[in-house]
Amino acid sequence: MIFRSLSIAAVIMLMLIAVSCKKVKINHDVLEKIPVTEVSEKDGQLFLHGKTASAILFQNSSRVESGGIQIILPEEILRSNEGVWHLPRRAGYLNVLFEPHDLGVKTIVIDPGHGGKDPGAVSVTQKAREKDLNLDLALKLGTELQKRGFNILYTRDDDSTVALGSRGGKFEADLFISIHHNASKNVSASGAETYCLLSDDAADNRKITASLQVACEVQKAQSQATGNYGRGVKFASFRVLKDAKCPAILFETGFVTNPDEEKRCVSNTFRQIMAESLAQGIARAVSPSAR
Repeated sequence: MIFRSLSIAAVIMLMLIAVSCKKVKINHDVLEKIPVTEVSEKDGQLFLHGKTASAILFQNSSRVESGGIQIILPEEILRSNEGVWHLPRRAGYLNVLFEPHDLGVKTIVIDPGHGGKDPGAVSVTQKAREKDLNLDLALKLGTELQKRGFNILYTRDDDSTVALGSRGGKFEADLFISIHHNASKNVSASGAETYCLLSDDAADNRKITASLQVACEVQKAQSQATGNYGRGVKFASFRVLKDAKCPAILFETGFVTNPDEEKRCVSNTFRQIMAESLAQGIARAVSPSAR
């Protein structure tokens, strides 16, 4: 009797889902790029479900939530007064959430931001220089990635000055990662964030899609390791990302202008934990079939 009740409840639930799906009006030219099996909406939220992943898109917002992280799209997700959802063109990038690809990454370039004459940000109380924190985290990350079988190259491995134009396109590689620490006039600003390239050039789309796959796993891994939900995955037209000849991300570890976060960022133990989590996320992202 119990099993029969459960079975009836399951059928009713499927019927409700089917009804809700029929009511969803959406611009299918964008949705068809995303391999979803079910679409529904409720309270200003659009729910996309696939075989192995789900995502929540928020009405009149650029925010997407999936797998314990948030992605901030470059444009807003709109719902008209007639109830039609309009997904921005770049929402098509979300296909990697539902159907990740093996990226075939063997060689990774790690770029410790700033260096030499450029100190970057300076922490609020301990006056630690960003260039030093970036380099230490980058070297730790390189060691962890080498343990996982990747070939590692650095745009700098000491306190040298490297021109901005000589970073992203300096090496032939399969993946480029730029390491930074954040700063803000708002001392309460906190959390790690990961950037992918923002570009209107259609030739960059394949690179951006692969970059988003890596960025999401990196953001998720750091969140799981540090307990910090973070500020999500974002898009920006940073020079190093544009110059890179391969998929590329820029990782902002945390805000050295936030007194509490500064304590973590200047901690050698914290940077080791962060390096291990980033390496784990990268490995998971580039070979999803090996998870």
